[in-house]
Amino acid sequence: MLKVDKNPTPAPSSTEQPKRAIKINHLKKEDISKLENATFLPRFFALLLDGVIIAIIQLMAWAITSIVLKGLPKSDPETLLRASIVATSMLNIVISWIYFIEATAKRGQTLGKKIIRIKVVKQDNTAHIGRLRAFLREWIGKIMSAMIFGIGFLLPLFRKDRLALHDMVASTKVVKCD
Repeated sequence: MLKVDKNPTPAPSSTEQPKRAIKINHLKKEDISKLENATFLPRFFALLLDGVIIAIIQLMAWAITSIVLKGLPKSDPETLLRASIVATSMLNIVISWIYFIEATAKRGQTLGKKIIRIKVVKQDNTAHIGRLRAFLREWIGKIMSAMIFGIGFLLPLFRKDRLALHDMVASTKVVKCD
């Protein structure tokens, strides 16, 4: 026997848009506060991915610098080596600044964090952390986290709020997002 549904659900019209994940930059303070703080493992894998990505970029920068310096008039090998080290070091600082600080300041995410779907926001639940806070978190705070035998990075394992030392230094937190 054929059953007839007395209250059929209407088919979606062609004008309806499918639901999409809301970008966190457009969320209100109340919406960000509903997002769960990221646990240690996603943060660790994002850091690992960022390390691989930045190493590849810096290796390419070193290769380009070496090629450019070899094209200069002949000089003794020791001078070329020193020039290569200085040029590559300066280039690495610029690359690191752009990759870690600018990306975190503007989008709250490096490429590693974006792949893992986590994002840095202020502890007061506002999305944009700005350059100063990104600098405090990504360079000052992470240097401090590393200086104490990496314990600053491990704090999310033991803290209920899942904050690392560099989060505390910059008043930020890492949240899961889509």
